[in-house]
Amino acid sequence: MRMFHDVDFDSRLQGKKNDQQTNFLGLRSQTLSLFYLGSSLSVLLPLIVYAYLGTFSRYRGDDYCETSRIRSSSNPLQASAIRYFERTGRYSTLLLVQVSEWFGKSGMIYMAATVLLVWLIGLIWMMSEIGDASGLRWNIWLSFVLAVLAMFFSLYRAPNLYQILFWRSGMVSYLAPIVLLVYLAALILHQLHDPFSHSGQLWSSLLIFAIVLITGGTSETIAALQIIILLLSFLALYFGTRVIRRDVLLMLGTALVSAILSMLIMALSPGNPARMNVMTLPMPDWFLLGTEALTYAVQFILDSFKVSPLPSILAFVMPFLLFCGLQNAYLQLSPQLAKKMRWLLFLIPLGMLMAIAVNFAPSAYAQSYPSARVRFPSLFLLTLTLMAEGGLSGYLLVQLKRSPANILFRGLVLGLLIMTFLYPIRIATKLYDQVPEYRAHAVAWDTRDEHIRQAVARGATDLVVVQLDTIAGIQEYKGNEDTWINGCAADFYGLRSLRAP
Repeated sequence: MRMFHDVDFDSRLQGKKNDQQTNFLGLRSQTLSLFYLGSSLSVLLPLIVYAYLGTFSRYRGDDYCETSRIRSSSNPLQASAIRYFERTGRYSTLLLVQVSEWFGKSGMIYMAATVLLVWLIGLIWMMSEIGDASGLRWNIWLSFVLAVLAMFFSLYRAPNLYQILFWRSGMVSYLAPIVLLVYLAALILHQLHDPFSHSGQLWSSLLIFAIVLITGGTSETIAALQIIILLLSFLALYFGTRVIRRDVLLMLGTALVSAILSMLIMALSPGNPARMNVMTLPMPDWFLLGTEALTYAVQFILDSFKVSPLPSILAFVMPFLLFCGLQNAYLQLSPQLAKKMRWLLFLIPLGMLMAIAVNFAPSAYAQSYPSARVRFPSLFLLTLTLMAEGGLSGYLLVQLKRSPANILFRGLVLGLLIMTFLYPIRIATKLYDQVPEYRAHAVAWDTRDEHIRQAVARGATDLVVVQLDTIAGIQEYKGNEDTWINGCAADFYGLRSLRAP
């Protein structure tokens, strides 16, 4: 009789525990939903302000030259060919400029918002594919939050945000290719865990070849970055799995061939000597070049932490807290997977350092530290690395703790997360304070633009207009009509000469 009593007591006790766990999981699910909604809105605010500031973008500096070159050619390919032979090996930037020109002035005004939206969609896809490929399989909300965090910290810490987001010439060379590379990474990651059919592999390989070829043609630094990332991907797959599937090998091999081809096309451009003001390009000292590029990379990383210490710390802490407190910690890692994740904590920063050094190699060859806009792709890599280190550390900590259902622990993490997500809101208010300044520049440009167009309509061929201030180091045409920018601006408006003394 006592035996039946004990069984009944144990079953009731177990049932009570199950009910408690069910109630906790239900509360956890509701808490997560509310948190993801609030955090998404919080981190989105700065991006929304960036998109709004972008509506005040206008033609500046090289924009006049690029538009004039396209208009004077029969098609963008001819314009790119002329530029390739006469000025620079960057053969695909004018193709991207043409996309903006299809929409006229609106293409310039809504450029930043469009790029941000396309980048966000690609990053959400990439984050989801990382979750699926790793076996952790987090939900779409977490992918969204991680994607927005990556964008926010990259843009806010950008050395010269205006040049890579609000200036078209800088954007097509350094931000647009990063967006394309995000889609490339998502496509390859998808192939890892969900292979395409035989015909799908062929079409995806052709698509990858085209994406990499266009991306690599935007700048020498991006072409170099593509090559090292693909080589590191080969190494990571080989040492991680010991066997690389044929379909994955085909995709990565196609991408690598296209990346090398893009670098060769730019290196062989007849316009390179003219751009560097030399008769022939000198052969590099490879050891010295590698040493200098590595020195630049280390200097860049240290400077990034010195210039923006709090955003750098939060780029690590926020993913740490997300994975430590809110990710599904009931999923216990296998010893083999946990060992790989611990190795990744060391290998990811090492790979990042190598990638940044190679990214800086073209600047080192030109014997200069990379300019502000050139450093942006490396800053994006640094941001992703900090987030990856934080996420991995948080997930591994939970696995060691073995008490993921501890309400006090979860509450503490949630409280810290809420505090950290107040930071983007504060930054959004600071960014919004810049609206009057940006609007004033746009109004001044529009007023002068209307004056010039009215004068051209009346038959003017030589014009003197008011001078505008330089923004973020981007040149404006001045008083000397013989300078290159004055000539480009005159061609842009259909004038013989244009001065702004």
